[in-house]
Amino acid sequence: MLEFAKFLKKAPVYILIILCALSALFPLYYMFVTAFKSQTEFYDNPFGIPLKPTLENIINVMVEKQFYKYLLNTILLTVVSTLIAIIVSVFASFAYAKKRFKGRDTCFNLTIGLTSVPAIVVLVPLYAVLAKLGMLNTYFGTSLVYAGFMLPFCVFVLTSFFKTIDNEIIDAAKVDGCSEISLIARIFIPLSKPALITLFIIDGLWVWNELLIALLLLQDNDKRTLVVQLGLFQGRYVYSPTLIMAGSLFVGLPMIIIYLIGQKYFVKGLTSGAIK
Repeated sequence: MLEFAKFLKKAPVYILIILCALSALFPLYYMFVTAFKSQTEFYDNPFGIPLKPTLENIINVMVEKQFYKYLLNTILLTVVSTLIAIIVSVFASFAYAKKRFKGRDTCFNLTIGLTSVPAIVVLVPLYAVLAKLGMLNTYFGTSLVYAGFMLPFCVFVLTSFFKTIDNEIIDAAKVDGCSEISLIARIFIPLSKPALITLFIIDGLWVWNELLIALLLLQDNDKRTLVVQLGLFQGRYVYSPTLIMAGSLFVGLPMIIIYLIGQKYFVKGLTSGAIK
């Protein structure tokens, strides 16, 4: 009876958790079942499991709508942007965490303060700068913009993690003749693997799903990203929910897979610098 009474006390909490989980999972369920339905079956049974599954929408999106091309564009942009942000933040975080120089704390606080700057505020100046440099409508220029927005958060996470690495390890490595570059490559990067994987997932997810910057800076049709192309599926007079959900499948599925692969590092990476 006591166990049952305890269960009843916690029942509202369990119900709330289940409702939150269902509300989060329902859009995924709707996306999957709709992507494999014909247009007719969707209107007959919009929320049910497809009775006659079809790959027509998937093939249409990948071949006729050339989603494979936009998929490659998005992968390239995501990988390059994320690598630039993480590589630069590793060196910056090493300096903030382990080097002593005048104005270090001020520079660090200013860097972290940039996380509060909305992207839309600086997009017009960035557009003008990229246009003058001849980097507008290029993957590299857009990657630099993405990396710039991701850097403050990356620096914050990695600096907190690097501060937890014992200075005695660093001193011992220097005695053995290890340079600072070797110190970062052989000690800091291997020890910060959970934090780096976490940053790769978070930053990659943001770049993968970002719309405004990609729409503004990559204007050529052949250079569009998945999210931008998906937004063009719904025109003023045309609406095809099955095609939209099939396209959404290609937008959401890769990031879900990457998260599931790296989820064991995710929480550890976020809390790695919280306790010393």
